[in-house]
Amino acid sequence: PLRGFVSNRLHEGVFTVCRKPKMVGKVFGGQDTLAGQWPWQASLQYHGRHLCGADLIDSHWLVSTAHCFQNNSQALENYQVLLGNQLYQQTQHTQMSVNRIINHPEFEKCHPFRSDIAMLQLHLPVNFTSYVISAYLPLKDTQIPNHTSCWITGWAMLSED
Repeated sequence: PLRGFVSNRLHEGVFTVCRKPKMVGKVFGGQDTLAGQWPWQASLQYHGRHLCGADLIDSHWLVSTAHCFQNNSQALENYQVLLGNQLYQQTQHTQMSVNRIINHPEFEKCHPFRSDIAMLQLHLPVNFTSYVISAYLPLKDTQIPNHTSCWITGWAMLSED
């Protein structure tokens, strides 16, 4: 099953987009998370199936990647956001509908890592709980020191089997 996971390691792989070789980072060596450990982590669903991760940044907005929408319909009724669950199959979650998807204007499908960011606006505001909280975003001028430990969170299989 897809699980909420956390990792601080990346693996480089190769794939082809627009007839050009590209490097893509894959998360590996992840581990299960505890319920409520990353309360801003969301599962973006397309036709009821997990598509991509997203992060809740306030009561109406999430941030995700623009490449999640490049091969899918822009029909908003096809998308749902699940918040507050560790295993994406759990039933104790908040399901929200998407009002608007805004891809970065400089995102290019043939260069998927350039400006690969999208904003998702929800129809209704999220009710915050101990399992659903917006992420802390640093101030614009915040300097993050070199060698600061960072975490990558998302939804994935923990093994290739």
